[in-house]
Amino acid sequence: VMTENALVDFDSKTKKLSAAHFDSEAFINGSRRILRLRQIVVNDTRTTGKDLTDARQSLGRLLHTLQDFYSHSNWIEMGKTNINTLIGNNENIGSVAGPNQATCSNNGCTRIEKQCSLWQLITFRKCPLIYYDCQNNILSQINNQQLLTSGYLFNQFNENNEPVNKPTNVEKCSHGGVMDDSAHVPAIGGINKDSNTLILSPHSNLQ
Repeated sequence: VMTENALVDFDSKTKKLSAAHFDSEAFINGSRRILRLRQIVVNDTRTTGKDLTDARQSLGRLLHTLQDFYSHSNWIEMGKTNINTLIGNNENIGSVAGPNQATCSNNGCTRIEKQCSLWQLITFRKCPLIYYDCQNNILSQINNQQLLTSGYLFNQFNENNEPVNKPTNVEKCSHGGVMDDSAHVPAIGGINKDSNTLILSPHSNLQ
């Protein structure tokens, strides 16, 4: 299960799929993915004598997407301390910011540029490292109105293999981190809480 969870970030079919990570405000498609994977797990475990390899694979993938909901969306920034009980039960998991509604601003993000170590150069293939420390960069009205949003990530696609690009006509949030080129497109920075290092996660303070 743990292996299948981790592979979502490396499998060519899912590593850049917005719905697999609840990125780019793909909340409906992310929810549908969890519902579909959950049904596979339920069906397989209820079938006597069924090989549970597929169930374990689906459970690992489901858990990855579920974890990313909390680390990639603004659920925590909205002040939530409990889980979203709609996930896994409903397709609609909450009110979402509109496609033409600004969700982030440049305010609250500090640009950081630093020289990299040899290990970082090999890992990130970039030097110097440019990333952001962001706090309170999600628009207050978005959080106050309890509207879900999530960050856009460079070079993603949807289920139809169509590119999902960060809008340039409205300031949406980015995923952020040194590997996300969209972090330099206004609104700069990002909101992910995947790790406890600013190099990868602009909201690492919420880890």
